[in-house]
Amino acid sequence: KSHEHFKDLVENIDSVAAFFARKVEGGLGPAEHSSVDKVVQIIKEACLVWGGHLRMQPLLRFNYQQDASPDNFFTPYTWTQVISHAGIAWNPAHVRLLSPSALQPP
Repeated sequence: KSHEHFKDLVENIDSVAAFFARKVEGGLGPAEHSSVDKVVQIIKEACLVWGGHLRMQPLLRFNYQQDASPDNFFTPYTWTQVISHAGIAWNPAHVRLLSPSALQPP
């Protein structure tokens, strides 16, 4: 909260959290059991009346510095995603990847 760059963002998050906390607390009776379904219902209803005004943020800019060897991360990561989400019953014990030098013609 004390970091100047994030002050407005944190205030926006606090504002949204406080709004929904008030709605949930007000929507549950003192002796009412707070089931997940009841809390979700209250939040959905509160979304329809959300009228909070958030502080406008300046355009956030991020600097990307490419690693010297991005393939050390991206190749294993990409293949992990392919194996996990392809819908094909891959046997991880039989998966072998070629190094880029193996793909170069002699």
